[in-house]
Amino acid sequence: MTAQQDLSELDYLDDAEVYRRLEAAKRAAAQDLLRDPATLARGLDPGYRTRPHLKVISQALVGLERGEYDRLLVITPAQVGKSTTTAEWFPFWRLCLHGEDRVAVTSYSDDLALRRGKTIRQYIGEYGSE
Repeated sequence: MTAQQDLSELDYLDDAEVYRRLEAAKRAAAQDLLRDPATLARGLDPGYRTRPHLKVISQALVGLERGEYDRLLVITPAQVGKSTTTAEWFPFWRLCLHGEDRVAVTSYSDDLALRRGKTIRQYIGEYGSE
């Protein structure tokens, strides 16, 4: 089916049905983004680059969330996206799945923990309703 055929089908639907289908498509897209933290980051942040090691980290974070293990140590060289994935997108992703939970953001410095927490709150403010 071509895009033109899809559009012509919409011509025969009333506005309420078109809106219902649009909302259903939005919900399906949002569910797809929630597969893992890296997919969520890639879908919401055009500057986030998914690289193979970030996919591995993201899948490990999914295992952590599912309870497959109770702790996770991620060791990589500096400046490869580890902290953004684990300390920003993972807590946001977790809150998307479990909005009733509370998350504590900690770090070796107060300033860094506060910045990470602020970033997560920005994500919630910008994307939380979706």
